[in-house]
This record gives sequence, C-alpha cells and structure tokens, in this order.
Amino acid sequence: MNTQKQTPNNGNAQKKVLTLKPTEEMKKTENATPKKEVKKEEIVKTAKISAEETKKQTETIIKSFAPSAEERIKNAENFKILTNKFAHLKTKSDELKRFKISSDGTKEKIYLENAEGFKFEVSNSKIIDETLNLLETTLNNILGETEEQVKNFVI
Repeated sequence: MNTQKQTPNNGNAQKKVLTLKPTEEMKKTENATPKKEVKKEEIVKTAKISAEETKKQTETIIKSFAPSAEERIKNAENFKILTNKFAHLKTKSDELKRFKISSDGTKEKIYLENAEGFKFEVSNSKIIDETLNLLETTLNNILGETEEQVKNFVI
C-alpha cells in the first residue's frame, strides 16, 4: 500500500514524499513461487543431447546427397573425358613450345584451312611471332582452366 509522509514546512512549499511498503499479500505471493535453480549437470546433459541430435541430422543430410553407384560411374566417365582433354591440350602446348624453340625466323610458314577447303598461307615473321604468342597465351589459359576442373572434380 501507498503511504504518504509529510515533511515539516520550513517556509517552502509543502513537499510530499511517497514510500512503498510491501503488503502481506505481496510477501505471500513472492514466497508462493520459489525460484527454480538450474543445475550445471542438467545444462551439460541438454547440450550433449542437442549435439548428438545435430550430428544425426547432419549424417542424414550427407547420406541423402551421396551419389548412387550409377551416378559415380557416370562421373567417372566424365572424369575420363576431362583427363583426355587435359592430356590433349598439354600435348599441343608442348608441340607449340618445341615449334617456337626450333624457329629461326626465316623459313616458317603458317597454313590455315577451313572446312570447305579454302587455304591461307602466311610467311611474314612478325605475323607468325604475334600469332604464336596469341596461340600460346590462349592455349595456356585453356590448359589452366582444364587443370583446375580436373583438380576440383568429384567422382
């Protein structure tokens, strides 16, 4: 309940002070609901159970994504194709390096031919050097990409 006390008047305006005192009902209510203490052992036990449930759920998810035998065989075939592509590109890169090493800049020729049989020949050393540099750069880029695909492939 609320009670009011008056302070003596010392020439100032009258001041009122409010104080709160707990009633008997409030004391009974506080005593009726005892505080529940949580033990450390219960917390640890709950944490262990949660960890085990999480682990089981994770294992279930992993199993659902695991490839079947048929999928693994298809992946193995795709990996073989990818490795053949890498080997072919590596061979072509080595051939280009040998060609560049063996050229003396005077007797080289480049021939281009399309599917309809039209042919084009270049013997200018500057054009050949620029073409070889472009071929080497492009081939190295493709070879690097294919190598990364081989490294990251999952069967």
